[in-house]
Parts: sequence; structure tokens; C-alpha cells
Amino acid sequence: KTIIGGVKIAAIIGGLFALSIDLSFYSMTTLYSSFTPIIVDIIAFTIMSAITGGIIAWVMNIGKPEA
Repeated sequence: KTIIGGVKIAAIIGGLFALSIDLSFYSMTTLYSSFTPIIVDIIAFTIMSAITGGIIAWVMNIGKPEA
């Protein structure tokens, strides 16, 4: 219901999603030579997801009266 709540939920979901995708790529391809790009990608995707979640929570609360 709040921007911070949206940021937290989106960061958790986005981070887990990025982790699963990156570990799948790591296990099935030779795309990554080390874990550094995986960690960087997970952090970047988590930040992008958190920002998106905050914006969505903010937009959903526009025009609603304060409780």
C-alpha cells in the first residue's frame, strides 16, 4: 500500500527472478566465466525491480485519500 512496501516486495521478487535466470544460464551455457557478472546482473535487476515496484505503488495510490 505504500511506496516502501512496493519497493520491498518488488526487490525480493525481482532478485529471486534474476537469481533463477542467471543460475539457469550459468548451468546450461558457457556464457559466464565467473560469478562476478551473475552477481552484478542480480544486483542491477533487483534495483530496477525495486524502482518499478515503488512507481507502481505510487501510481496505485494517486487520488486515494490519506487514511
